[in-house]
Amino acid sequence: MFRLIFTALIFLIGLPVYAQRFGGNPSNVKWQQVNNPVARIIYPQGLDSVAMKIAGIVQQLNTTTQSSIGNRQGKINIVLQNQTTASNGYVALGPFRSEFYLTPTQNSFTLGSLPWPVQLSIHEFRHVQQNNNFNVGLSKVLLNVAVLMNGQLHRPGQTAERKTVLRWRQVKTRSGKAPMQHTRLMQWFDSAVQY
Repeated sequence: MFRLIFTALIFLIGLPVYAQRFGGNPSNVKWQQVNNPVARIIYPQGLDSVAMKIAGIVQQLNTTTQSSIGNRQGKINIVLQNQTTASNGYVALGPFRSEFYLTPTQNSFTLGSLPWPVQLSIHEFRHVQQNNNFNVGLSKVLLNVAVLMNGQLHRPGQTAERKTVLRWRQVKTRSGKAPMQHTRLMQWFDSAVQY
């Protein structure tokens, strides 16, 4: 009798059950990809032009900025997410990938002069280069220990500095030439002097 009552109570009392959530994408999203030697851009159907633009930017950054960080480059998967409310991006070490949240911030004054996907490409690909070139020599052995002890592996201003340099290179006047102060600043950034 006790077993029957206990079994009936178990079935009659509703217990909350929580399931795992994988990502935030509906199951009917059709994924596509663009491949180049530097990255595999994985994106939902309909973002073809954004994916091609990011693939081109990443390929160009790979060739033009190696002198400032190192020449060890591995291929990375970049996942474009367009169904989020966050405007951010990140590079994960395991599995080695990057995700771009393509919804721009609501405050357009914080975006600057570049489109949001271009800013994400410049900023996050610098982190990709940092991670690729950090995994060399003694740091290769200590990488897992460093990640566990301190999530910040690189000099904090390095990515922001490179992003600023690349933006200033795009500054043009009506005559098509960069202003003199930007030219001097670019020479200073490109010099090998460490302060």
